[in-house]
Amino acid sequence: MELENSPNFASTHSVIRKLRKIDDWTPEEREVLLQTAEKNSQVYSVLQDPDIREFYRGILGKIHPLTEEARKIKEIIENRKS
Repeated sequence: MELENSPNFASTHSVIRKLRKIDDWTPEEREVLLQTAEKNSQVYSVLQDPDIREFYRGILGKIHPLTEEARKIKEIIENRKS
């Protein structure tokens, strides 16, 4: 919820630091995190920042097969220019 409601870039980075300590996300939680990356402009705008990108790569690495949402975020992370 904290990430979904992140109002600015500093908050987004702070929340991601906390979330990176968690490794056992349920499939539903992963999907919410991916939806947040796409729908929250603060998160979306910093997907190429190293800490945010690595967090989402870790999430994506545990989704098999990739959902539609996961494919969108993977494409953004891999193809968007910084």
